[in-house]
Amino acid sequence: MSVELQAPLNPGPVAKSVWLECREFPGVERPIALVAQVAARIWAEPSTVDIEIPRGEMGTASVLLRHLSEVQITRVVSGAAEMNVEMADAGEVAREVKLRIDGSSLKAQEVVEGRLQVFLDSETAPALNVPVRWRARSKIRFAPGNLMVVPRDGGLRRTVAVLLDANVPADTLQIAALVPGVDVVSRKTQGRRVVVSLAVDTQQFSPGRNASAVRAWTSNGEEEDFLSIVRVSAE
Repeated sequence: MSVELQAPLNPGPVAKSVWLECREFPGVERPIALVAQVAARIWAEPSTVDIEIPRGEMGTASVLLRHLSEVQITRVVSGAAEMNVEMADAGEVAREVKLRIDGSSLKAQEVVEGRLQVFLDSETAPALNVPVRWRARSKIRFAPGNLMVVPRDGGLRRTVAVLLDANVPADTLQIAALVPGVDVVSRKTQGRRVVVSLAVDTQQFSPGRNASAVRAWTSNGEEEDFLSIVRVSAE
């Protein structure tokens, strides 16, 4: 018998448990504790970078690279043309990498993936690849972004908000239901948000269905966001 475990990206102790079941006696189980120590020459904090950038603007993030004392980081390389990297000392066994990401070419709802490559000493292959993902942050956002609803006779009412960035006038916001059983009853502007009252007929949603039920968008079509409705069991 063999057991495979995926090591975490950062060093340190790992403790897991597996259960063995006796073939001759179904239902009889025994726990087996697995303990390990993950070691690494170099690791990143955070191990992945995921940020949102308003379209047309610059996004920033930082990564702390930690390493063993006998290891020397010689250079870091950006894996994407939109991403610039700059490294500085952050202690005897750490380097800080600052990321600047150009969001001028981002499209609405777009997600871009890149990576930060870290090289040690004279090695030609990167010793570490840090995944970096960035997405266009809409200037209008539903809060919350999804609703969990339980079937109920006669339907129900729910209230959500659409948050607006400072440069988005509330009177340019359009809101519409996309699926049967959902109606936009009213809206009210409160500062930088628009409060929306919804009527939901839960009987028109199949169990477990996750639908983009309501769309909000600006009249110029540049910004949009969607509200999802999830119908869940009452049990």
